[in-house]
Amino acid sequence: MQRDSTNVPDDLTYSLCADLLCPEKLVFPGEIKSEVDRRQIRHGVYAWWFDPALPLVPRDGCLRMGLHDMLYVGIAPPSRSGEGSRRLTPIKQRLLRNHLRGSIRRSTLRQSLAAILAEQMGFGFCRDASGKSRMRPEDEARLTGWMNTHAAVTFIHTDDPSGLEEALIRNGPPLPLNLSMSRHSFRDTLSALRRRLGREL
Repeated sequence: MQRDSTNVPDDLTYSLCADLLCPEKLVFPGEIKSEVDRRQIRHGVYAWWFDPALPLVPRDGCLRMGLHDMLYVGIAPPSRSGEGSRRLTPIKQRLLRNHLRGSIRRSTLRQSLAAILAEQMGFGFCRDASGKSRMRPEDEARLTGWMNTHAAVTFIHTDDPSGLEEALIRNGPPLPLNLSMSRHSFRDTLSALRRRLGREL
């Protein structure tokens, strides 16, 4: 699989570049649990990569591996009550329960994907009493299916995920799907798409 490491920041360590930004292979959704277990990663930083089926998002300068571009980074902090259960570690909670199989209420990434794909996939939304967006359960399932087909992930262990996430967003390669701390030109467009959910659609 072809890798493009042109935009990897010089101050990031080789091991980080190898495992998160320039991996030997991407991990596809069906492989996440087994790969997390194999590498014994409990918490850290992860990156989501998407193929060209995701429209609208500018990809200039983004890291690319094969057909996938790295568009988003997030964190799985250490559990406040220790290391958490063996079955559902912080990294599994974030990647599997929140991002891949959760709802747009519990995942910033899912909400952004839903907003971008809303017209193309005909998603239906509403607003609850608190003003938060909701998507129909059947459309949540369709979004999960879309991610299973078009998304991939990489991840690393670190005990300071917040510091590394900030360094990547502020100084790393372009990450157009990140909103917090981002200065990317797509930020305003993505924010506007998200605000429309449950109102104009």
